[in-house]
Amino acid sequence: MYQHHHTTAELLSWFEVAGFEDLRVLPPEKTGRLYRWTYEQNLLIGSGVNVQGRRVSPSR
Repeated sequence: MYQHHHTTAELLSWFEVAGFEDLRVLPPEKTGRLYRWTYEQNLLIGSGVNVQGRRVSPSR
């Protein structure tokens, strides 16, 4: 009922606004040609997107 699907671009922009840098989209845990294609086409609703980054420390 409360699940929302967002694109990788949306997620990255939220992290950038929150002060993260060096963002990297991590591949999904599952593998296989068909799975990869459906993931890249944003057809796997609820599959999750994994992002890794570094939080920039505010200057004092």
